[in-house]
Amino acid sequence: MTYEFTIVVPVYNEEDNLLRVEAELLAYMKIASKPTKILFVNDGSKDNSQELIEGICSRHPNFHIYFLKKIAG
Repeated sequence: MTYEFTIVVPVYNEEDNLLRVEAELLAYMKIASKPTKILFVNDGSKDNSQELIEGICSRHPNFHIYFLKKIAG
């Protein structure tokens, strides 16, 4: 698929918020007027964020992840 719009979601220790973010982004995707990709950028989280993002991305083909091994800010 060719995307015309990308939403970048920076993540650092956001395990308590990620399922809500997923729900809101899915709601947006239903009304989006352009093909949209969601890109989570995990900035070295120390909590369970990475695992949650991997689960989210496995459920939705338009959701992707980029993991930074150390905090880049």
